[in-house]
Amino acid sequence: MKTVEPEWKLMMWDGDSGDEHDSIENETGKSDGSVDGDFVPYGISRVFWHEDYMLGAKFCTHVAAVAQMNAQHFPHEVILHRKLHRRNWGIFTQIGTLL
Repeated sequence: MKTVEPEWKLMMWDGDSGDEHDSIENETGKSDGSVDGDFVPYGISRVFWHEDYMLGAKFCTHVAAVAQMNAQHFPHEVILHRKLHRRNWGIFTQIGTLL
């Protein structure tokens, strides 16, 4: 994780229940890359914010094209969402890839 930009977060499996969890964060709210207890990292994820829905959709298409060109290394998930962000509705894409 030391070579990965700080915007990328660990995706964790709970070894006991098999549930997915977000990254483990330290007191400052930043992921420190540590593994705690039975939580096992299985991938990394990042959120990209967009000005509108069409820009988010174009971004998803661009991610798919790059993945196709790079030896079939497809992201685990590409999700286009709309949610409140800083008191306004925002559009974001969440990209997740397996380790």
